[in-house]
Parts: sequence; C-alpha cells; structure tokens
Amino acid sequence: MSVSQVIQDSQRKGNILKGLMQRVGVGTASALSQMLDSWSEKIKEIGHLENSQRTLQTWNDTYRVQRELVKEILKREGVSDSVTKQVHAIYGTRSSNKAIALGADLLDLEKSEILKLVKSAIRYAKR
Repeated sequence: MSVSQVIQDSQRKGNILKGLMQRVGVGTASALSQMLDSWSEKIKEIGHLENSQRTLQTWNDTYRVQRELVKEILKREGVSDSVTKQVHAIYGTRSSNKAIALGADLLDLEKSEILKLVKSAIRYAKR
C-alpha cells in the first residue's frame, strides 16, 4: 500500500467516524464508543425481554389447552354440575387469592394446604 493510499484510507475512516459522531450527537470517539456500548446492552435487554415474552406466550397457550381439556374431561366423566361450576369459577378468576379460596371450598381443604400444594407444583415445574 502506498503512502497516498494509507492517507486516503485514514481520511475515509476519519470521515466515517466524524459522521457517526455527528449523527449520535457526541463530540469524541470515546463518547461514541460509550454510546455504542450502551446500545449493545439495550439490544441484549430487548432480546432477553422478547425471549421472556415468547416463553410466557407459550406457557399461556399451554394453560389454555389444559384448561379446555380439563373442562371436556369433567363433561365426559359426568362430573356433577356443581363441581363443574366450581372448576369453571377457579379457571375464570384473575386473582390467585380467590382461586385458592375457591380451591379450598372445592377440595374441602384449608387454604394453607392449598398453598402448600401450589408451592410444591411450582417447585416441581421449575425442575
């Protein structure tokens, strides 16, 4: 590479660097480097959030399928209307406390027993 090519290459790189610094509104190469590092971290965070969202969506889809299958099994097995209504009420609530209370009524258990059951199911699911 000749001296003039090296100079032209350096000027081109300098212009690219200057253009990037102007676009992001920083005055030094160090500030540009910090900005790019910050963007890289934000991109990683977004990737993590997107992955979490996909995982949650998969879990929600699985839950919906399971809920409908349980309802169908109750129907096919001829479970009494009162029990079926209680199960539907549990599935219909948005409150975990209300679901626990309804479960305690349905299963004739204390709320503490229901909580132990739920906690053991959660621990088992995390394995």
